[in-house]
Amino acid sequence: MAHRRSADLSLLQRTFVAVGDELTGRYVALHDEARDEQEKQCWMDRVIDVRERKRSVAATDREALNRCIEEWSRTLEVLRSIAP
Repeated sequence: MAHRRSADLSLLQRTFVAVGDELTGRYVALHDEARDEQEKQCWMDRVIDVRERKRSVAATDREALNRCIEEWSRTLEVLRSIAP
């Protein structure tokens, strides 16, 4: 994802928020479809993890923004492949 390395900071920030929101939404949907309380809690824990990461990353920290975008994008790809 080399193009993100030199991206405009505001574009990078918007991408970070959008990908984080998409991942959170996917986790919430999986939570809502869960069969038992343990599975529901697992997905809710992931929602909380994403929200905490979104709050903890400095808006000007390009490296951290990029790391999260790349990690969350990979996770979304996996989730799409198992639950389109």
